[in-house]
Amino acid sequence: MSLAIALGAAIALAQLPSHTERRIAGPPPERLGPALCVERALEETDLAEHDAVLLCQMARDDGPVDCYQRARRNTGLQKHNLLRLCSPSFYPPVVPLPY
Repeated sequence: MSLAIALGAAIALAQLPSHTERRIAGPPPERLGPALCVERALEETDLAEHDAVLLCQMARDDGPVDCYQRARRNTGLQKHNLLRLCSPSFYPPVVPLPY
């Protein structure tokens, strides 16, 4: 009986539309931006965990890490100013309001 249920579930899954076929449990990919950013910041920079979280708050991807590394190489800014420059939480993206 359980084999029949499993086979029925597999057939039902195969018949789902393509946009729902491989839905993985957990947050949508766009909500993973800060986590991916923090992980990369901890691996590739000298930032402590607290500073990596500050850098990556509200990040959509790991772009703030690229900004931090580039600005660190090319400017004489101190760490706190680099975090302010590159973190989207200090200067969130401007979204035009509908009229």
